[in-house]
Amino acid sequence: MATLQNPSVALVDADLWNIYDVTKEGDVYSYTKRSRGRLIKGWISSGGHIQVRCYVNGKTSDLLVHRLVAIKYIPNPENKPHINHKDGVKTNNCVDNLEWCTASENLKHAYAIGLTCKKGIKHPSVKLSEDDVLLIRRHTGVAREMAERFCVSISLIHKIKSKTLWRHL
Repeated sequence: MATLQNPSVALVDADLWNIYDVTKEGDVYSYTKRSRGRLIKGWISSGGHIQVRCYVNGKTSDLLVHRLVAIKYIPNPENKPHINHKDGVKTNNCVDNLEWCTASENLKHAYAIGLTCKKGIKHPSVKLSEDDVLLIRRHTGVAREMAERFCVSISLIHKIKSKTLWRHL
């Protein structure tokens, strides 16, 4: 087993590294008396990351593989608490694809590569198309008429007309 490159190991029980090892590609191996070098199968968590179940000192822990890779191989001199997947693929736990970051940096990166897009028709709760919005903006009548026509609130019509919403059009 390789020595740790990162003082952030305190985030994970130090005894873990006596029994388990993780490669730079994100494979986790168990080194118990019964299973010398057995690859541990992981699963995809509800958040989309790969997790593995480890047993240390009689306790069970479900650990995120990308966190284990980062703790072991990536220096974290600024003690940043989060780990970013550079390519945006949460199951790619290769050390070259990971970097320590803040929550803000992680969110900015997600927007920059298109993982989080809440504009226009890509917004999950969108009720109007871009054509609808343009029609609403051109309409010179009473806002209530447009609200009833598109089954939306009058305040939404006002926000569209004033370009508080749908600014990108």
